[in-house]
Amino acid sequence: DNRAWTIEKLQSFSNFSPEAARVVYRQLSFGASGRVDPEVLENIRKFLIEFNIVSKERIPPLSQLYVGGLAP
Repeated sequence: DNRAWTIEKLQSFSNFSPEAARVVYRQLSFGASGRVDPEVLENIRKFLIEFNIVSKERIPPLSQLYVGGLAP
């Protein structure tokens, strides 16, 4: 429910640029549990790389994109 907070956390946890964090935020959809589908997250990761929003060297692997390293 808090767009600004979520975008700031995406930037701080994943080192996304402000633009990349906004793109990711628009693609995320949270269920009642607050968890994100790993397939959706991987699609976003690939999109960011393919469209040169984040370089492949700078974006962490999917296994590191979960808070605490825990997959849903």
